[in-house]
Amino acid sequence: MNEVGEGNMSEMVSGTPLDSTSDASDPTLPIALAITAVLAIVLIAFLIRKMG
Repeated sequence: MNEVGEGNMSEMVSGTPLDSTSDASDPTLPIALAITAVLAIVLIAFLIRKMG
């Protein structure tokens, strides 16, 4: 999981290689997960409202 996502996330967020920002790459994963979770909840709520 770390091999797939960590490199891309840290490069996108900081713009520097993972070696120099190994500490900064840790908080980015929970933030990204929180953003995706919020978006998913909003989409699900919208669909439920549309159906009901």
